[in-house]
Amino acid sequence: MAASRKAYIKIEYDGKDITEALTNSVVTMTYVDKASGESDDLTLSCHDREGNWHNAWYPKIALAPPEPPEPPYDYTEMAQALQNGTSSANLQRLIDESDLTPEQGRTLQRITPTATWRDFTAQNPQYRGFEGKLLLIQDIKRGIIR
Repeated sequence: MAASRKAYIKIEYDGKDITEALTNSVVTMTYVDKASGESDDLTLSCHDREGNWHNAWYPKIALAPPEPPEPPYDYTEMAQALQNGTSSANLQRLIDESDLTPEQGRTLQRITPTATWRDFTAQNPQYRGFEGKLLLIQDIKRGIIR
């Protein structure tokens, strides 16, 4: 008479070996060995008469997928307004509609008036022209200019 074979499973959850705690709770185990390049499937069905799946062991299930990150704010309109010349009020409107913080907006308002701008660009020629104004806004956003 041949000895019967037994399967043994080791169960880890959240980095902890919970095999002993669940051994008597496993109702079924199904394993599907998928073709190369695909993930295998393992399904455990357990009863919860002992209440093991409460408190610290309660599965952490994401109810909704995480929100995708917002695309970076497009400062083109703001840079174009600065390039063409804009009023302080219009610049403030553009700042309010953007993702600049109030402090960053104040920095932009402080640097860009005509008299200040001449001195500023004399010392920082990289901020001249449309592309330079776009770079200025991005550098203020990044905290490079305060």
